[in-house]
Amino acid sequence: MSAPISVVIPFYRGEARLARALRSVERQTLRPREIVVVDDGSPHPPRVDGVDAALPVRVVTHPRNRGIPAARNSGVRAASGEWIAFLDQDDEWGRDKLERQWRLLRDSPRPERTVVFGRCRVAAEAAPQEGWLFPPAAAVTRVERNAAVTLMLRGNVVPFITLLVHRGALERFGALDETLTGGSDDYELVLRLAAEGLAFRCSDAPREGGHSAAHYLTGSNYSDPERFFADEVVLLQALCRRYPAVAPLREKSLARAHYRLARALDGAGDPQRALSHHRMARALDPYWLAPRGALAIHHAPGALAGWLAGARGSLRRLRGGP
Repeated sequence: MSAPISVVIPFYRGEARLARALRSVERQTLRPREIVVVDDGSPHPPRVDGVDAALPVRVVTHPRNRGIPAARNSGVRAASGEWIAFLDQDDEWGRDKLERQWRLLRDSPRPERTVVFGRCRVAAEAAPQEGWLFPPAAAVTRVERNAAVTLMLRGNVVPFITLLVHRGALERFGALDETLTGGSDDYELVLRLAAEGLAFRCSDAPREGGHSAAHYLTGSNYSDPERFFADEVVLLQALCRRYPAVAPLREKSLARAHYRLARALDGAGDPQRALSHHRMARALDPYWLAPRGALAIHHAPGALAGWLAGARGSLRRLRGGP
């Protein structure tokens, strides 16, 4: 079986892992029309000669490194398929990913205005069978019910490497924003498609633990929390200006962006900087309990030390000491 799907894979310094991604496309139970690999000015060009000759692989070359959003856009422009699926060079798909998504599209009342996505397993490269499934089952339900609100408030919960979208939607509503080089270009595009009213459907059964792809934590992944946060603030503010329907969520969405960065900084062992972002989250959404709880935890050691010092002083005074 085959379908008019072009698979777009941006490539930069990924020689050791690209073959795995290509194999995962090659073994699909529903064969795409082609694979488009975009060499984004990599010092070592991609090797694609090992792919089955029945599955065309085209290589588009950037003379210099322009960033992953530009590479993805070049791949979409060069693609000949009516539908676009995205995959990163260091990740891979499950064997029936495209088949299940194609079946879901055929059952949709308006396929060209439907974005199909799936869940992915996030794991360390050394232990691919471990890790966790993303997004959580509850997030999948919320995205299908109201994608724009869920993406504004919960962040990037639609894994881009699982996306299948009509190329007409990308041509009509705009390509990836090439100024967002901190890792949030895919989030901005998905959020923009949701704000334009496209329907989102998940091809995996969350309650059954189904997933379409594997995202590996290789130690050299594209996104950096602080760069992502800086771009996230810019894109959220821009979308609120562009789409009045989501404008009332501006403060709440920015509060959650600050909170996500604060948690990342906490995890990286930088509690002082995390503290300032927890405070910003509380200021932007005073009724949200999460940053208040985080601030209480941050202040707990100092508060406990102060309480103990006061208790010891009271005890000494009761005993008649200084």
